Amino acid sequence: MDEIERMKKEIGEKIKEKREKMNLSQEQLAEKLGYKSKTSIHKVEQGMTDLPQSKIIEFAKALNTSPAYLMGWIDEKIEDKKLCEISLSNGNRFEFKENNGKIKMLMKEPNKSEWQEFQFDEYEQREFEKVMGMNMLFFNGKEVAPEDKIELEKTLLTIFIKAYFNHKK
Repeated sequence: MDEIERMKKEIGEKIKEKREKMNLSQEQLAEKLGYKSKTSIHKVEQGMTDLPQSKIIEFAKALNTSPAYLMGWIDEKIEDKKLCEISLSNGNRFEFKENNGKIKMLMKEPNKSEWQEFQFDEYEQREFEKVMGMNMLFFNGKEVAPEDKIELEKTLLTIFIKAYFNHKK
């Protein structure tokens, strides 16, 4: 196998690995990328065809990775560390994640299949850290009971989410 064939195979393996990690079928990935069928995805994953240069960024975005990772120029980015999650009464779900010191918020609305991502700026990150620090309350010198701590965290996150979106208006 020559160098070009080896590279096509490695790129295809990375795409397949990322797709499977996201629980996407070839059909679903094809749909996200605007392909009419899974055939093109299958051929790229098997190393039978090149990943079109014009599609590298689209593949990377659809697979939540970087073009540099898909091309083999860098190792996979460090996985996001999940900090906490919350479901609101309106059905919206939120996850808060940290990667390399940066915090982001993901939101999934009940009628949508995609998660929407919000990257915090420095101010928003400081405010989030303040809110999360508030759940370390003590009463009469004793730490709050675990079930009360969970309820407090949920309440504080709900307030933070409302404030965040009001701040963005």
